[in-house]
Amino acid sequence: MLSHAVIGGIVLGCVDILFAWLFWRSKGVTVTDVFQSIARGVYGKQAAVLGNTSVAVGAACHFFIAVCMVLAWIEFVSFKPAFNRHWVAWGALYGLLLYVFMNFVVLPITPVGWPKFGNPEWIEASVFMHLLFGIWCGYCGSRYLARRH
Repeated sequence: MLSHAVIGGIVLGCVDILFAWLFWRSKGVTVTDVFQSIARGVYGKQAAVLGNTSVAVGAACHFFIAVCMVLAWIEFVSFKPAFNRHWVAWGALYGLLLYVFMNFVVLPITPVGWPKFGNPEWIEASVFMHLLFGIWCGYCGSRYLARRH
């Protein structure tokens, strides 16, 4: 199970970083900036001046969270395999729940605080990508259950 979650999480994490970078690169944002923005959850605004330390911490946090997202879904469908029959639909719902959880539970308890929802294009793109992330988690869970049986 863990290997499915790790591989699935690495893929999810890479796609997410690529998405964020592609979305913001026209504003001069680099992949380093993306990882440092993730590290703000640990260091607050100071992450921007911590250089490679905040890049490494941001990357570690990002991929750890991505692996946990996949692992949580695999664990869930291991106990409730009926959700695996329609993994695309349930995965999409799971992705929406991940978006809500990250923005309304996780971020507010970090130094980042409540997210600002002032960029409608970013919100739309993020919700759409979370739908895809959830579907990816559903796929990983379906592959895990198929190999288990």
